[in-house]
Amino acid sequence: MDQPFAEDERTALPHLEQLLLYLIRAWVIGFCRGLPIAERLDEVFAMIGAPEAAAHLYGFMWAVGHGARRLLAVDCVCRPEVSEDERRLLDVLALAQAGRSLEAVLLLRSLITPPAALAAGDSASRLGQALAAAGRTLSPRTLQTTRYALADEGNAPTLH
Repeated sequence: MDQPFAEDERTALPHLEQLLLYLIRAWVIGFCRGLPIAERLDEVFAMIGAPEAAAHLYGFMWAVGHGARRLLAVDCVCRPEVSEDERRLLDVLALAQAGRSLEAVLLLRSLITPPAALAAGDSASRLGQALAAAGRTLSPRTLQTTRYALADEGNAPTLH
């Protein structure tokens, strides 16, 4: 009997998130198998006008990989599903780029140790800045932590 094809969840992601998911997956495969993928990742970031972003992705993934509290579900580049761990990593990158570093670090701490979360958060912010400088922006999803985020000072209610 024929197996139905799984819906490709990646196509529901914005283009930049699809690209970052691919790069995260490629980095993990390269790291785990000892494959020289750095040059290819550098080329991809150069193609989108953000060559300096590659170093920040490496720093982000190194911190995540070395600080993981458990084995994280990062799949093969050909897998159509997006794991919950991969979704969280993409959320972290979007939050960091949007200047919501506290939320990004809190989300990271659900995956990795506190010191690694700080290092990964810093790299995520730098990656976001490099992408923004190239005109590439991520759109952070509304997360459970969003309702607890600090209010913008201009919109904060005044208490007397």
